[in-house]
Amino acid sequence: MGLLGNVGVSTVAVAQLSQAPAPIQSAKVAEPVANQAGSSSLATIAANLSQGRTAEAITALRPWVNHTNEGQRAQSRYLLALALDQQGQPEAALQTLEGSLTDDTPLGKAIGQLRGRLLLQATELALMDNQPDRAAGFLSDYERLSIQPDKARFQRLQYQLRPPAMLVSQAPLRVGVLLPQSGPLAQAGTDVLRALQFGLAEATAGGQRRIELVVRDASTPAATAAAVAELKQEKISLLLGPLLASQVAPVAQALGSIPLLSFSTDATVLGPQRHTLNFLPEQQVATAVRAALADGHRRFAALIPQGPYGEATLTGLKAALAQAPEASLTQTSFYNAQEADIGSSIRSLGKGFDTLLLPATGRNIPLIAAQLAYYDLDRGIQLLGTGLWQDPAVLAPSASATRGSLFAAPARNEAFVATFGTTFGNPPHPLAALGYDAAILVAQLATEQARTGNAIGQLLLRPEGFALPGGYARFQPSGQTERGLSLLEITASTTGSQFTERQNARLLAPLPLPNPLLPDLAPTRWW
Repeated sequence: MGLLGNVGVSTVAVAQLSQAPAPIQSAKVAEPVANQAGSSSLATIAANLSQGRTAEAITALRPWVNHTNEGQRAQSRYLLALALDQQGQPEAALQTLEGSLTDDTPLGKAIGQLRGRLLLQATELALMDNQPDRAAGFLSDYERLSIQPDKARFQRLQYQLRPPAMLVSQAPLRVGVLLPQSGPLAQAGTDVLRALQFGLAEATAGGQRRIELVVRDASTPAATAAAVAELKQEKISLLLGPLLASQVAPVAQALGSIPLLSFSTDATVLGPQRHTLNFLPEQQVATAVRAALADGHRRFAALIPQGPYGEATLTGLKAALAQAPEASLTQTSFYNAQEADIGSSIRSLGKGFDTLLLPATGRNIPLIAAQLAYYDLDRGIQLLGTGLWQDPAVLAPSASATRGSLFAAPARNEAFVATFGTTFGNPPHPLAALGYDAAILVAQLATEQARTGNAIGQLLLRPEGFALPGGYARFQPSGQTERGLSLLEITASTTGSQFTERQNARLLAPLPLPNPLLPDLAPTRWW
């Protein structure tokens, strides 16, 4: 699919994840006897999985998945399949479920539901990888199942493989675009629009439904107000933009029921019919915190810049720790990012923590790292950052204290960067990738609306979200947006430090974890 590229699906055979422990007695929640099946109970493993410690759960499940006790084997394979899908491996998850029968127990029914959903995941990835024959094979397997979940998703994927001749709607989809075309943000607006235009040209090259962009200027408050008044008369079905958080609420209010996809990183301006395609700092922090928890860190502190961005990162930290009752936030200290000496803020942190959230800009990191070293807080402390750290300044020799640090950031689409530079003669603005994501998203919405006749606002909320080159996007009725993020680590290299990708951004959203994670082995009885 052009710049989307090839999406490889790694597979792990069950045998490679397995050992064969001695048989033990069956139970509703399988427990090890004398540690024969490992040091962790399945209930503990399920708790780890629910808290995002996926790799830890996979390791702990290895002694369980070929257990001679049928109930424990079924439970452990079910958990392992869920964990593998969380890591973007639906095909490996399907292999894990082989031999696990669907019966009338809650667990058997849950396995049947999971098998169907995994087949749809695998179909989606095969289509993204431009392998229609493999995709058709997965859908064929799905059609043979006795339990067929997520039928709407099945029908959408089936349409992508075999589009009908007639559509519900033949009219073009009209999409408003509200971006700055002059002033300090002109380059950002221009590059987002360019990426949107050539992304749409690529995504609709196969003859899909025509999409018309209605572009208006948002350089000043007066220009924005005039543009919105015009857009209301243009019969648009969706608005892309604006860039600034301060513009989102008034623009959305003026447009009424027309859904809006902004490019803001401020979660406080989101709401019903008001979403964003950008990557929220709260989610970047949560991704890094989950990785630190999986590495065994439990005592967190935060050194936060004053202002809305710092508050957003602190909100993300508190929310992530609320999901980990064994972890705690020991201390929070704020500082003025405009001041060079923040020693008093660092001293107020004290000791007693093993992890420090530091959501500073790349240019401020070397200075802050030097002060952390001065106060002896650079040893044995895990530093966590945000996407602002994806800056060469963080790799400077003066910032060597950041080695081993973790941060989450949007995926860097090298193919997009290269194509954009070749086409337009300049490297893209960092926000331009959002324009390309928007093009792929709009193309999917246009096709789905033409097939179903449903409103764009309704289609945006599909549970599986949208597979996008910059990382998946999933929109909630509340307006909150979930984006796929890469997890990066700063590691040593022969020339100093470098960014190393520990986990790549998922282009496809993982399945939501069910509740409960360990369904009963026994059938429901009616007395």
